[in-house]
Amino acid sequence: MVTIMIPQIRFSDRPLIRLPQKLPLEQVEQIAKQLTDLREVEYAEPDRIVRYTLTPNDPRYGEQWHYYESTGGINAPAAWDITTGSNAIVVAILDTGVTNHPDLIGRSVPGLGYDFVSEDISNDGDRRDSDPRDPGDWCGSGNSSWHGTHVAGTIGAVSNNGVGVAGVN
Repeated sequence: MVTIMIPQIRFSDRPLIRLPQKLPLEQVEQIAKQLTDLREVEYAEPDRIVRYTLTPNDPRYGEQWHYYESTGGINAPAAWDITTGSNAIVVAILDTGVTNHPDLIGRSVPGLGYDFVSEDISNDGDRRDSDPRDPGDWCGSGNSSWHGTHVAGTIGAVSNNGVGVAGVN
């Protein structure tokens, strides 16, 4: 048995032990177990660097800046290491309607929905109605914002399928 002199520092009212050199994880785990066996030690565990493991392969995922913590986003990669969502979750989106996009196939409740585009900017020609399929609004420029499709994709796009964007759920 080797005796290691370990300096102790305090961090948030808990002692933190710094080993004199970098050691293999198995050896550090053994030291932690030996420390835990001492009656005056409540717990001991190795300090590990956590790296996110799931990075969606959707080609436009990199453009979804709002998913990253460093930009004030929701830190989705950390959450995805815990769960990637559930088909049991139902979310209502009140927006401009939705297009037929490959990332959204099978991701909506059939027979339910509404598009909220009104006045003369409706892209399907029938203004507000109980059919959620609508490319969006014309924005007065001949182009649609496709905002409803964007929001639906942010929430419910199929992720990690090599198509479009990654959805939060």
